[in-house]
Amino acid sequence: KTMIEHGFNVAPATGKEKQVKFTEPAKLNRVTYIDLCKSLLPIYAEKIGYEVHQLDYALSTSMKPTDGSDMGAGLLMAGSASASVYSIAHSAIKKPDDVLTASNLGVALLNNKDHVKALQVLQYANSLKSTVGLVHSNLGWAYLELESLDNAKSEFNTALKIANEMTSPYLGL
Repeated sequence: KTMIEHGFNVAPATGKEKQVKFTEPAKLNRVTYIDLCKSLLPIYAEKIGYEVHQLDYALSTSMKPTDGSDMGAGLLMAGSASASVYSIAHSAIKKPDDVLTASNLGVALLNNKDHVKALQVLQYANSLKSTVGLVHSNLGWAYLELESLDNAKSEFNTALKIANEMTSPYLGL
């Protein structure tokens, strides 16, 4: 992908150098969020390989729509970032209005170095409920990865206003 497809606007700084300037990616709504989640499945299925069949079985026998999100959080902690995205995306399709599932998916995408999609998903999570400190902290990390320092600082500070006992925003600042 080009820099522009990743959400960056490349503009000349001095005429000889290129300066990378952050540009906000397109915002997701419920429909585009579900479409994004559906598009993630084949990409991450390929990354997982043959073990995707075991994961599909576990997801097909889950009892509640957010079980894939819970499973994905565990997979992420176990170091299986691709399987985490795949699992959480399944839950996101089933329950697109669940803020924790969207936040988990954003974190999993960050761990897979898919920073622009992570930012879009976390912004969507924030649109569902803007008073969740964890989502603002995760947004801060996404902005930090994209080198949008002012936005990162703003999100970390918002997270601390909502939940001042969190340590993650302090680490980001």
